[in-house]
Amino acid sequence: MRDAGLFRDPRADALVFFIDPPTTEIQAYDRQFLVAGLVVFALCERSFDTAAESILYDKMEGMIWDTLMAPLTPLERTIGYTVGAASVGLLTGAVVLAASLLFVRLPAPDIPLLLFFAIAGAVILGLCGIIAGIWAEKFDQLAAFQNF
Repeated sequence: MRDAGLFRDPRADALVFFIDPPTTEIQAYDRQFLVAGLVVFALCERSFDTAAESILYDKMEGMIWDTLMAPLTPLERTIGYTVGAASVGLLTGAVVLAASLLFVRLPAPDIPLLLFFAIAGAVILGLCGIIAGIWAEKFDQLAAFQNF
């Protein structure tokens, strides 16, 4: 028989996990590890989705020609999509981090390095999203790209 946790809803279990203060140093470390992973996941996932879904939606609705007819070079279009996707990803990561800081204290030993890796991750996943958006013809193909 499977242990269902304190509540039947996993979101309620997660909320109790954050609200209940840690009793040992190991529990506090586990929460710091979990929050860092949630922030990075939110940042990278949103960067990828923003770029990929923007291009794919325009292709599916026939509006991609409006973007392609603008007097921009391919590099300028790529930079535009990448900066937009990275900005949305960084903003999402910042919101998740701010909400998490209400429950968990995180150490920040090297802020410039943290910002570098956050920006680099958002840019790289934004570029991957552009590739996926160009390749995919339907949202099903985009989902397959994300899963594999």
